[in-house]
Amino acid sequence: MNRRTAQLLWPIEQGGSHSHLRQITDRHWLDLLDRNGPGCGVLMAGDAVLAGCIRLPDAGEAGFLELMRDVAWDPRLDQALPQVLNGILQRGRPRGLLTAFDDAPLSRILEAEGWTRGDEQLLLGRSMWRRQSPQRNLQLTRSLDQVLGRLRPQGTPLPTPSLGDRH
Repeated sequence: MNRRTAQLLWPIEQGGSHSHLRQITDRHWLDLLDRNGPGCGVLMAGDAVLAGCIRLPDAGEAGFLELMRDVAWDPRLDQALPQVLNGILQRGRPRGLLTAFDDAPLSRILEAEGWTRGDEQLLLGRSMWRRQSPQRNLQLTRSLDQVLGRLRPQGTPLPTPSLGDRH
């Protein structure tokens, strides 16, 4: 991978990430060059990027690669990906390959090439919270007269502290 191919792969890498994750990580296309290594590269047809393979960052487990492609399936990947996968095995010998969970065409090719599905990872999960409608506690509901009655507006006012000199 070089500067030119990293720039071309950048939109595909960004398209595969959730917008919140992109804001949190705040990365630049040059960061893809840091994720280069054995088995990594960009599959191109002319000036178009079909797929890319990069090393997971050091924060992740060592020896894992991420295989990414554009959102729309390109039929040229049917012929090209088996060769790419063989090249990854020959050069890199990764411990695993990370792909999008819901990428059925890519999963089909990986299984045909002898890869087996492993663990799933959850990035930027969400929890759904719902507010329970509280039971109205009759003891806590007071009339406005009861609340204002404690203020005693007819009573004598309390003295106001002064900020002047005290002699």
